[in-house]
Amino acid sequence: MKHLSAHRLMTAGITIPVALALLWFMAQAVGNTAARSSDFMPHGFCYLWNPRIVWLHVISDGLLTLSYYCIPLLFIVSIRRELVLPFTRVFWMFVGFILSCGTIHLIEIWNIWHSDYVLSGAVKAFTALISAATVVMLIPLVPEIIALPSRLQLQKLNGQLHEEMAERKRAEARNLRLAAIVDSSDNAILSKDLSGTITSWNKGAEGLYGYSEDEIVGQNVRLIVPGNGYADEDCILAKIAEGHQVTRYETTRKRKDGSEVQVSLSVSPLRDESGRIVGASSIAHDITERVAAEQALREQKYAFDQHADVSTTDVDGRITYANDRFCSISKYSREELMGQNHRIVNSGLHPKEFFRQLWDTIGRGEVWHGEIRNRAKDGALYWSHTTIVPFLGADGTPRQYMAIRANITERKLAEERLAGKIRELARSNAELEQFAYVASHDLQEPLRMVANYTQLLAERYRGKLDEQADKYIHYAIDGATRMQAMIQDLLTYSRAGRQGNNIHNIDVNTAVQAALENLEPVIRESGAAVKYDRLPTVEANAIQITQLFQNLIGNAIKFRGKLPPVVQIAAEQNGDEWVFSVADNGIGIAAEHSQIIFAIFQRLHTRNEYSGNGIGLAICKKIVERHGGRIWVESKEGQGATFKFTLPAAEATTRNASAAG
Repeated sequence: MKHLSAHRLMTAGITIPVALALLWFMAQAVGNTAARSSDFMPHGFCYLWNPRIVWLHVISDGLLTLSYYCIPLLFIVSIRRELVLPFTRVFWMFVGFILSCGTIHLIEIWNIWHSDYVLSGAVKAFTALISAATVVMLIPLVPEIIALPSRLQLQKLNGQLHEEMAERKRAEARNLRLAAIVDSSDNAILSKDLSGTITSWNKGAEGLYGYSEDEIVGQNVRLIVPGNGYADEDCILAKIAEGHQVTRYETTRKRKDGSEVQVSLSVSPLRDESGRIVGASSIAHDITERVAAEQALREQKYAFDQHADVSTTDVDGRITYANDRFCSISKYSREELMGQNHRIVNSGLHPKEFFRQLWDTIGRGEVWHGEIRNRAKDGALYWSHTTIVPFLGADGTPRQYMAIRANITERKLAEERLAGKIRELARSNAELEQFAYVASHDLQEPLRMVANYTQLLAERYRGKLDEQADKYIHYAIDGATRMQAMIQDLLTYSRAGRQGNNIHNIDVNTAVQAALENLEPVIRESGAAVKYDRLPTVEANAIQITQLFQNLIGNAIKFRGKLPPVVQIAAEQNGDEWVFSVADNGIGIAAEHSQIIFAIFQRLHTRNEYSGNGIGLAICKKIVERHGGRIWVESKEGQGATFKFTLPAAEATTRNASAAG
């Protein structure tokens, strides 16, 4: 605009001097020809040829002429600049009218010195005609001219146009950002027309389904739909055509490699500029892992519900959830349980302190384990092994509790029956031990009398009666002697169960040494070697531990092979107990006899082979078990035997072992 204005000013600056020069020459020419004027007087006479008046009119009419001629020239320049102007015909009429007006003023200058009033009238008549024609052409255009916006309106429209252009640029930027987001999304985003033909395909869709954009665009969407899903896809397109949306529709889609993927679909209509629905946009989210996790969770819940009854309560103890198993065991329906306090199944058999400790534990956010006896709706009592898990809120305090229970009623009943049996067995064993002790003690005196008188008969009548009588007397003496030994062993066995209460820390080395002193004649006679390293201190009865080692070492010497017996005693700590071993190189024991040898009066050999009544290992077993241990044998026939047993370690030994660990 600045360049155009400068050009117009330059044109006016050249044109005005030229026009003035032309007017000057015309005036000179007119002055030269003034003598040849017509019968009319030129206007100069009217001015009395006063130079001031004459040149005042010449200059004024000259400037008017120049202005009238320049205005059309500027209009023509505008047209040549391709400026769009409305009402083109009227424009050209205005150009003619303005030029005519300029010509009138030019003739006025001419008529100062001449009297061509006919020409002047003709020009004025032409000007009148063209002005009248212009008016006639303008009249129909008046409504259109009125309808043209004002300057303020044009400014406002121009501002709106700029705003629309800015909004369009912002929309284009948003579309570019949206396109970038769609293209970079991990979700599969595609568009399709109403026939199902795919029209766009992002990288997320390429990653999910395996098809590239070039491969899939233009193909029907059924390419990624399993055969059994065609009807559902047609139904979705029908809903889209009606203007509906489909959200969070979970279905199956097919990948390029033929595998299937679980997806959640959101499908929306696509509209053109007129608002007509022309297709659909589809967003698919891969939910394969979630579906698999939900299936696993359902299966785990099913398995869990088959084993445990589960309920949840709020912090006030009101039931908010109960599974079928809980309803079945409690005999309440789910509707009866919802909103009720959990005390609805309280049996009233537990002390208040029991529940106070329970609530203190879960109130601190800690898991509680325990056994609770509940009462069903019909009054039946049942036991539950219960775990209560607090779920904590954002502030770290419990917001609800879940109780998981396993029905242990049968187990508790079995435990009660077993406890009764144990009590009965303990009573029976006590009575049996009492009987054995009394019987063995009371039978010793009459049996001693029988043995003494039988020996007197043998001394007095041996050789005086026949040979058969001597044999009978021998059998009677032998039987009485063996009976005395068995009664003595039975008394010893019963004492092993009655004298085990004096428990204190003892040095096993001392007990072993005492046992060896008792066995000294046997050891010397057999040439046995008994070896042991430093042995530990245990909590036990010293007399019984001495008897335990005496029996085991004595057996190792008795059941020896052809080589002189060798006995090795050792001990190894295992937690809070000691494992002792007594190993020998004797005849060994067959594996099938490893249990019966610990039964009372059980023998594997005849008395002619090995002496004894088969009670020594039974006494060993009773001593070990009364100390809370166990005893067993590891052996192969002909390869020696190793008897092992456990005893509780002394407290100091246990503490030292823990510190060392």
